[in-house]
Amino acid sequence: MGSLVEAGACVGVSQQTIRSSVNRLVADGWLSTESMGRRSICRFSESGMKRYLMASKRIYQNFNTDWAGEWHMVVANNWMIDPDRYSEQVRDILWSGFGKVSENVFIRPKLAEKGLCCNWELPEDMPESMTCFTGIKKQCIPDTAIKAMIQRAWDLETVNSRYQFFIDRYKGLLDTLLKAPAVSGVQAFSIRSLMFHDFRRIRLIDPVLPAALHTSKWNGDQAFSISQRLYDLLAHPSEQYIMEVMQGPEGRLPRVKAWFFDRFGGLAKV
Repeated sequence: MGSLVEAGACVGVSQQTIRSSVNRLVADGWLSTESMGRRSICRFSESGMKRYLMASKRIYQNFNTDWAGEWHMVVANNWMIDPDRYSEQVRDILWSGFGKVSENVFIRPKLAEKGLCCNWELPEDMPESMTCFTGIKKQCIPDTAIKAMIQRAWDLETVNSRYQFFIDRYKGLLDTLLKAPAVSGVQAFSIRSLMFHDFRRIRLIDPVLPAALHTSKWNGDQAFSISQRLYDLLAHPSEQYIMEVMQGPEGRLPRVKAWFFDRFGGLAKV
């Protein structure tokens, strides 16, 4: 907890806000906490880790190519589910990139990387109350009907405008960092944290549709490129800061694992 408070201070977040946020994440099932001497240790809960891994694929990877025209469709037996539990399941379905076309029907393009079925990335108990299909649009259905369905399922105009705001905010910073001398560890950590916080919030409402389904200029690819390049520039100095300053259950934090460098399609290993 002390390291989280210190990290928050780097980007102007108060200790009270950090502690309140952790308590809320514990209440929502994302984190668990335990006392270890005078320290409070925070960890992902089992369900929190599953949600994180599900979301991280959408944040760090750009699945918008190699589409064969197939769709995933989930139909929920919502009449058989407790309303509160159903609300939780809908949240997790939307979290994994599906769009809602009616009260109990959700769709998403099927990409090659996603495998044959979508159940592996949804909660384990969901198949008992959900049915998952894959399908291809028949030629007798006009494209206008598909476009209307996409507009109903996702607010792409808002997502695109938020990507444009991100580009306007961070492109100049990227250009400056490419020309500037190396930044300090705490500066790199602060910039990386703020940038990624902004990018993550957009990414989790972006269905990451294949390019063929976008009817206008899409800003997501440029925003992804800016994020990747900034993250790559800042990864090494910010990780050095994390290892030198922050504490885990066994003391100083270890170096990142090899999978860390797979983010954004591959980071430079320094």
